[in-house]
Amino acid sequence: MTRTMKIIAPLVVAAGLLAACGPLANTESPTRAALAGLSGLLGGGAQDAAVPSDPRRDLTRDIIEASRPADLMLVVLPVRDAAATATRIGDNRGKSTWITPDGIGLTFADGLLIATRGLGDDLMGADVRDTAAALQTMLQNGGTSVRIHDYLNGMDQTERMSFQCVVSPAGNTRITIYQRTYPVRKVEENCVTSSGQFTNTYWIEPNGTVRQSKQWISQRIGYIEIQRL
Repeated sequence: MTRTMKIIAPLVVAAGLLAACGPLANTESPTRAALAGLSGLLGGGAQDAAVPSDPRRDLTRDIIEASRPADLMLVVLPVRDAAATATRIGDNRGKSTWITPDGIGLTFADGLLIATRGLGDDLMGADVRDTAAALQTMLQNGGTSVRIHDYLNGMDQTERMSFQCVVSPAGNTRITIYQRTYPVRKVEENCVTSSGQFTNTYWIEPNGTVRQSKQWISQRIGYIEIQRL
């Protein structure tokens, strides 16, 4: 299977699931129409939208609540100054899959990003079990973890990178996401390898939900910023 096929195939399945089921499949829903017109992570808006809409500006709490029971998140790629809403389309063995209107796929485990599809320099897979454990059992002095990332190189071969990380508490605070405020604990994950370093930041609710985060994808894509709506 070519690299292009590996990237596209999961998205075809995801797009089919999104079209076939869930509240956003109702073509009469004004909320579906509003969400469909929002910009995507590839930098363009919906094909039938005269002017692409930026969800960072145009989303409201009313639109978010009217979309229930659909589960939504706001995702931003700073390197492209692009933003989109993403809808959860399935859960399997503790992993949740989300898709944006322009077909970008994101997979999470316990709020930690473990795979992307359709962005270009994608994260093909990640082992973040150490980080998840450190976040769940965070002590005042923090802890250490190892994370593993898989990428495809120009020869369509998997390259594996190992990162040594230090997970540290950064204090308790409150964040507001579209008129709703959440008490959270801020945690930073500083990771290094021979070829570079990055810092992931998580804002975690008392029940363990990662309400907001900034997570590293790859050298070319950089970070993705995420808010659970």
